[in-house]
Amino acid sequence: MFAKRPIRYAEKIERKKARNRILIYITVFIILCIIIRTFIFQTWKIRGDLMKPTLRDGDIVIVVPCLLFAEEKSIGIAGLPKKGDVVLVGDGSEFILPSIAMIKDSVLRFITLQKYSLLATEFGKTFSLPAVMRIQGIQQEKNNLKTWTVFKLATDSQGDNFSMTGSQIVLPSRIKGRVVLRIWPLARIGKVQ
Repeated sequence: MFAKRPIRYAEKIERKKARNRILIYITVFIILCIIIRTFIFQTWKIRGDLMKPTLRDGDIVIVVPCLLFAEEKSIGIAGLPKKGDVVLVGDGSEFILPSIAMIKDSVLRFITLQKYSLLATEFGKTFSLPAVMRIQGIQQEKNNLKTWTVFKLATDSQGDNFSMTGSQIVLPSRIKGRVVLRIWPLARIGKVQ
């Protein structure tokens, strides 16, 4: 009376096709997310009040990524970073850690919706997190044989944390993106200038 109906071979094939189709959709979705985040836009949550009054702690912004060309030009779909732009600046951790460690951490953060990080557990919460700063100037530095571009950056508010205030001189490889739009809180939504 309660015996299970045997599953026919054709049904097994259909179920397998459905599972494979779902896996393909998930894979395509993840690849599209990676492409969008790498080349088109990213969202970031501002931590701290170093960019007050422009940006406050907890604001969520859209950043257009900058890609490095020829080790001296950083360009994105929003154009070249210029004086007065608010930019996302890497802390340089990508130059001291192996690439595989950075990839593992990125995958874990993506899967857990930014809740867990291997690097944060080992080195602290702010390790490998970019900061938001404003470009104060763009200079050409040179030695005997070579000329390169450097960015002079500063925060909008001068607080007690000396390491993140004042000015910093960074190479274009440290500029990760240009902050273009604040999307949260809704009362302050708008272009970041």
